[in-house]
Amino acid sequence: MKFTPLVTEGATFIFRSTGPVALLNSAPELERGLLRVCAVKRRRVPAGKNPTGQTAPAGSNRSSHGGDELAEDFGYARQYPDTVRRLVVMDDPIPGLADWEAVKSKWPCWHFAFNALPDLPEALVAGRELTYLGWFYGNAFQKGAISDEDARLYAKAYARPSALHAGFEYYRAFDQDAADNRADEGPLEMPVLALGGDRSPWRTYLHEQLKDRASKIEGEVVPDCGHFIPEEQPEWLARRLVEFIG
Repeated sequence: MKFTPLVTEGATFIFRSTGPVALLNSAPELERGLLRVCAVKRRRVPAGKNPTGQTAPAGSNRSSHGGDELAEDFGYARQYPDTVRRLVVMDDPIPGLADWEAVKSKWPCWHFAFNALPDLPEALVAGRELTYLGWFYGNAFQKGAISDEDARLYAKAYARPSALHAGFEYYRAFDQDAADNRADEGPLEMPVLALGGDRSPWRTYLHEQLKDRASKIEGEVVPDCGHFIPEEQPEWLARRLVEFIG
């Protein structure tokens, strides 16, 4: 996956004394947890801006990155390593790296195939975003971790023009992502923290995948947690992020 060197619309930055922390696809629970654990400021950064609010390439400011969507932050860190001070990836294995084919066979494997179909997912899910996404949220290990309010918030975000299509395009890009990731064998030089839920089907996959792709890596299993780490264990995660990021 290729990135432009600008912050995407709606990215959240948590500002600490050590620098900004970019939360891509961040859950409301994680943001609230970070705000409780450390006295920090939160700022939404518009599209085309860097963490300081200036229109400039991301390379002009270094931030710590955290995300939980099939390790999209890994791709960003590969493409713009000088902009990333520390990297956190959570419970989503990386296309093309070790055991990727085995990963795709893990439950619920049907959604990898369905989401990658051309046009059909948009036709079936448009207008039913909450029903579709709610199935995944309802299967979280920690039942009720994603509240009805948050589920409606996520569904509303996907219902925006082009947002649903962009979400499915993410899965359609897996083959190209896998090829790009296999072709670039150089290790990441920044410290990396790879997390997996102890009740997730992918548990330690990220750490295993990145052992040969990151020169400074830590791996940890999140207790009493499934796939949705920011929602299921927000306080644990907030403390661990503060500890790792400094």
